Amino acid sequence: MGGFMVKLFKDRFTEEQLQKLGLNDRQMKAVEYVKTKGKITNAEYQEINNVSKRTATNDLSELVEQYKLLNNKGFGAGSYYELIIGQIGQRMGNNGALRAITVQNKKISS
Repeated sequence: MGGFMVKLFKDRFTEEQLQKLGLNDRQMKAVEYVKTKGKITNAEYQEINNVSKRTATNDLSELVEQYKLLNNKGFGAGSYYELIIGQIGQRMGNNGALRAITVQNKKISS
């Protein structure tokens, strides 16, 4: 016999939680953008926040390295950032819903 377990996670990216972490207004705006769109590029960050490429790069780097909220995918002009959900790294889908959930198969002995 088999079984499974599904783990669902609540939204830990509320404005209140992001403020508690110490994100600046631009970074909070970017996280909301990623929740809606599924990803963000450096160019999109520059556009939605009206900042230079250097500021966008610095802010996004903080979201990846310091806050551990985003994961950088790709290199150069094709790179983009996705949200990291929980400790197992599921990503948000384009509509802000979880794209992956944890499923564990367990052998049930009788």
